[in-house]
Amino acid sequence: MKMMTSAAAAFVLLASPLCASPAAAASALDVRDGWVSATVPGQSVAAAYMTLRSATAVRLVTVITNVSDAAQIHAMSLENGVMRMRHLETLAIPTGQAITLAPGAVHLMLTGVKRPLKPGDIVQLEFTTVDGTGTKASTRVDLPVRKESPR
Repeated sequence: MKMMTSAAAAFVLLASPLCASPAAAASALDVRDGWVSATVPGQSVAAAYMTLRSATAVRLVTVITNVSDAAQIHAMSLENGVMRMRHLETLAIPTGQAITLAPGAVHLMLTGVKRPLKPGDIVQLEFTTVDGTGTKASTRVDLPVRKESPR
């Protein structure tokens, strides 16, 4: 009987990845070199920068954070000598391609910042992505607050 129990346990352990839910099977978003801009008292916006990559094609659809009322994807562009910023509903992250969020380009805008963000503070972000089948996945990261770009 012990032999059957051990064999059954081994089967369950080996088969469990095959039975995982689609959400668990969805690839995690790889977030690297992330940081959030420091703010001064009374400043209600901040920005977050990083490099995003995914093993499968996904769209970044929402971002939430512990330090602001909202987080939006924004893109900067130069039009007729004037820098313009526009809100993006989603951000495509093609399979294996690095997408860099940087100052003066695509970035995350944190609005309704609840308190001043000082260098050394940590900001928690939760990203929700959706793949081509509609499967959602969440990725949580902690990013340091910096006065300026680390590069």
